[in-house]
Amino acid sequence: MFKKNTGMSPQCFITRMRMDKACEMLEKTDLPVKEIAEWMDYEYQSHFTKQFRKETGLSPSEYRERIADKKKP
Repeated sequence: MFKKNTGMSPQCFITRMRMDKACEMLEKTDLPVKEIAEWMDYEYQSHFTKQFRKETGLSPSEYRERIADKKKP
């Protein structure tokens, strides 16, 4: 029923929500990626980075750099 209403499994939905929040934290804070991974409830930064890359196509550091470049005048 959940998948029927959202178009994704509960696990995919949770992962997407985590990655959305991680993107927000990468954009709005200077926290190290390791801390953001911990906030997102990942025990290992490497697992977080792998999942983040799968969802966004970029590593967390690359994502942060790209956002910083867009903010430059």
